[in-house]
Amino acid sequence: MSQGSLTKQLKELEKDGVVHRKVYPEVPPKVEYSLTEKGVRLLPILEQMEAFGREYGENGTHGERGKSDETDEPGEPEKS
Repeated sequence: MSQGSLTKQLKELEKDGVVHRKVYPEVPPKVEYSLTEKGVRLLPILEQMEAFGREYGENGTHGERGKSDETDEPGEPEKS
């Protein structure tokens, strides 16, 4: 992730009340981010999303469920 993308995402999260930004008057500038109460409340949801991603992996399937070969139509049961 580029520095610009990270900065943009952090600004959006701050605007949405998910993170708090604290700027220290130092040279060079120092900035710290922390979760707000709203951000902390999102943690269980993010953890569930992570678990889902680990279970279903990059291809979006879990084991054979939902997997079809080229001859099957999407969503149809496997042919015997």
